[in-house]
Amino acid sequence: MIPIPALFGIAVFAFALLWAALSDARSLRIPNTISILMLAGFGVLAPLAGFSPGAMALSLAAAAAVGVVLFLFFRRGWIRGGDTKLITVTALWLGAGQLPSFLLWTSLFGGVLALAALAFRAIPPRTAGAMPVWVSHMLGRPLGIPFGIAIAAAGLARLPYSPWMLSAH
Repeated sequence: MIPIPALFGIAVFAFALLWAALSDARSLRIPNTISILMLAGFGVLAPLAGFSPGAMALSLAAAAAVGVVLFLFFRRGWIRGGDTKLITVTALWLGAGQLPSFLLWTSLFGGVLALAALAFRAIPPRTAGAMPVWVSHMLGRPLGIPFGIAIAAAGLARLPYSPWMLSAH
């Protein structure tokens, strides 16, 4: 049985990722509030859910390593700041064991999203006008892809395999 604090953590994690995806789709921005909520939520809920100090430290170390690499990518202009923070805190929640698969799934979902945006942008404007407004708003921008959608999808896809869902921490 999953402890109540872990269930609450799962809800916070899922809510934050969905909020990030919707925000990014709407405005190409992921509010800092989401990353702060996830960081604070992990700090409060992981110990209450029974995570050992060693497991929390390993998760923090893995997230810190990801954050450092992504910060370098951000400085070079390869990734946006909100995406950097969201990937880092999502890695913290999923733990070191899920990090490789989370990054792989993020890349795969991101690639599909990028291909969809490129395909949509190749549609003649008259035809694209027949698409739902939210689709043309999200994918029709000349610059930027709401990568938070891919990050959220990957985080939610890996959640069932995370320490939050497993009975043994």
